[in-house]
Amino acid sequence: HPLPVPLPIPLPDPFLLWFEQTQAHRLGPEGELPSWFHGFISRREAEELLQDQPLGCFLVRFSESTVGFVLSYR
Repeated sequence: HPLPVPLPIPLPDPFLLWFEQTQAHRLGPEGELPSWFHGFISRREAEELLQDQPLGCFLVRFSESTVGFVLSYR
């Protein structure tokens, strides 16, 4: 079950450039982000968002240590 995210998500400049060049084509037809994409949140924030959700819920966020994505799930 995807965990919805409030939009918009602010993106720091270097990551915004990377996102625009490599990932923007994956956005919906109106430029919307998928409900499960939470952008720049920490591992701890992801854990807090998921802690009260049912098993099987997930979100995707940017990695804190490298350019890329992390799947967080419960």
